[in-house]
Amino acid sequence: MLKQSEEHCQVKGKLNVKLKKMAVKKGATVDRYEVNKFKDQTVCEFFKQRMDETMSNLHINQLDCKWKAIKETLKVVTDTTIGKQKKVKKPWFNTSCEEALNRRQEAILQWINDHSFRQN
Repeated sequence: MLKQSEEHCQVKGKLNVKLKKMAVKKGATVDRYEVNKFKDQTVCEFFKQRMDETMSNLHINQLDCKWKAIKETLKVVTDTTIGKQKKVKKPWFNTSCEEALNRRQEAILQWINDHSFRQN
């Protein structure tokens, strides 16, 4: 016979654990600008003029500060002149799809409003 201190119980169990995946940073996002607008000569001239105006107002001696100022100036002038590209979430959804969707919605509304098919 075993003493109480010598007794032990073995426990068997199954443990299901889902570990969270570590998110990996892909780096900084880059702004995409509407570069196709530079094909227009008036937009090009306006951009050059704005850059010349803003760059002539910069009076910085230190190289690091000068680079940051040039970078910021370029961003601001580009944003105001040509703007950023708009993301197309569903490139397959065009005007013909939109027209078909509108026709479908009109047909559904017409079917709902038609009282002759309703049963009492």
